Amino acid sequence: DGTSDNLGSIGATVDYSTSLLYFEMLSDGTWKVSIKEDAKSSVESITIPSTYNGRVVSTIGIFTGCPYLTKVVLPKTTKTICNRAFISAKLTSIDLPEGLETIGNEAFSGVPLTEIVIPDSVKSIGSLAFNFNTAVPGALPTLEKVVIGENVAFIGDGAFSNQTKLTSVTIPAGVNGMIEPFRRCTGLKTVYFDDPSSWYAGFNVSSNPGKIVKTSTDENVSAIFADPSLAATELQSQRRDIYRNAWYKK
Repeated sequence: DGTSDNLGSIGATVDYSTSLLYFEMLSDGTWKVSIKEDAKSSVESITIPSTYNGRVVSTIGIFTGCPYLTKVVLPKTTKTICNRAFISAKLTSIDLPEGLETIGNEAFSGVPLTEIVIPDSVKSIGSLAFNFNTAVPGALPTLEKVVIGENVAFIGDGAFSNQTKLTSVTIPAGVNGMIEPFRRCTGLKTVYFDDPSSWYAGFNVSSNPGKIVKTSTDENVSAIFADPSLAATELQSQRRDIYRNAWYKK
């Protein structure tokens, strides 16, 4: 793959001049990049190049199992972050580049991010993508702010589940469907919809009993479904065939 076996010491910074990255050619002629297995125990900071051997790096592969990894710089050419890419990494922040289109399942699950901005270019957010992993002893939820890009069309099952520090979220008009993305986000008081008129929902009320008040970001529009249990009842009668744990736009 053109890389070498020169390993750094603990706290090493990896960039395109080092060679601890593994590059896999994809069918479209671009690269998928991951970290080499024997580099995982030493790397703290990684800068991923935008090109390698004259071809674009489009896909972020697996960077899990790096106990010291606290910083990652993604290239502007990134289109896809794969499933489980950074699961349980020690990142407290990351800049997702404009041009990114897909965030895979569990991509940042268990990662102690405090804030995440989803670029407008992103089309889908995978299941458990930013989930807080309750199985890790001593770990506490960290995510306090989420900004969802305007062109996100789908948010997967439990994408932000267990993030109890979240208090409000705005759902852009471009989102057409969500599968219980805020499961057990017990601090979440308000979900704002940029386009509230065309939503219906069926969801597990016990996930946030009495917590969520869904209102429009337009102050002239009255609150929708201020009582989650009433919302579930009304909407179930409207659309009995919908998946119970999903929100979809008409």
